[in-house]
Amino acid sequence: MTYAFDIPGYVQGFRFSDDERFFYTAAGRFRDLAGYDHLGNGCQVVRGTPTFAPVNGNTALLLDNTCHLEFLPSIPWEGSVLIAGKPTSNAGASKYLLLFGDRVQANTNGRMTLQRFQAGRSIGISTSGTGITETKNGNDDALVAAFSLSQQTRKAYSTQDGVSVKEAVPVPAAANGNGLSLGTTNSSDNQGVKARLGVLLGNDSDLSAQTDVFLHIWELHFWKGNVLVDHLPAAKAFIERLVAKYTG
Repeated sequence: MTYAFDIPGYVQGFRFSDDERFFYTAAGRFRDLAGYDHLGNGCQVVRGTPTFAPVNGNTALLLDNTCHLEFLPSIPWEGSVLIAGKPTSNAGASKYLLLFGDRVQANTNGRMTLQRFQAGRSIGISTSGTGITETKNGNDDALVAAFSLSQQTRKAYSTQDGVSVKEAVPVPAAANGNGLSLGTTNSSDNQGVKARLGVLLGNDSDLSAQTDVFLHIWELHFWKGNVLVDHLPAAKAFIERLVAKYTG
């Protein structure tokens, strides 16, 4: 059985459950599972109140814009990310699941988005400049989606099964310092390098519930480097374990 820490380069991870093993209720903080929780590097509730619900037999956190969270991301320059969750889409819309940075104009941050378009659903990752890759589904079934960014190839990669890996077109040589990064802004209090989770509208002051497109999230993990190329067999095994666990 493969776990997140079995993939080389594991640097950060969260299990979004109200179980005390994963969530410090009094502090409103999800524990960092990669071993750095003693540094306070958890995922902190900063606005609103978390809502948990059983989804496919496993507790999940509702991301419908009524609860905003923040954490210090471990891959601002290069790395890989995996998300496990169940989308709900009642109408065509695009929402921000993750924003890497604090730029007021949301789409100028590195970001992960959830979108419903026509008959499809997608989760995609974009840098603050170019470089976009996404996974697509035809329904609201639970999903496990993994993404990675490579400075060497200047490409973004994505997969839902560890078998079929989609490669994005390389970013132009003149973009992002000839590389590919999620990008952050600078701030003396580290605010600029924080990742924002669940700010679906990209507006920190708006906590209005979104009913057109939202997500119940189970897990979120990060690794340094490009695990979808350098450690694909281990990534595939971990994806398969999560798919079996959350999709039934």
